[in-house]
Amino acid sequence: MRRLSVERIRDLGYRTLEAETADSAYAIVKTTPDISLVFSDLVMPGEMTGYDLAHRLRTEFPKMKILLTSGYSEDIFRNDANKLETFSLLTKPFRQAELANRLQALFARE
Repeated sequence: MRRLSVERIRDLGYRTLEAETADSAYAIVKTTPDISLVFSDLVMPGEMTGYDLAHRLRTEFPKMKILLTSGYSEDIFRNDANKLETFSLLTKPFRQAELANRLQALFARE
């Protein structure tokens, strides 16, 4: 699913970096200053979940755009739906047009 998402984002004209875990995504963000958006699944291997990553990034990089995704509605409730309201959430399965619209909306908030 990660490879498909990366391909879809690249097809929309965005430059992408990819990480297997939330922990490695966090490390990439810490060492790559020009990242403007992180797209993460709520369910991630490793010590941090996608929500943990989003929360940490929101705290340390408040201007960073964050888009979360999940195919499981129970993930949303398990991760406290009230907290997730502060993040943009794209429910799987999603169409290319939905991804494009959500990304455009996040960048339009600048």
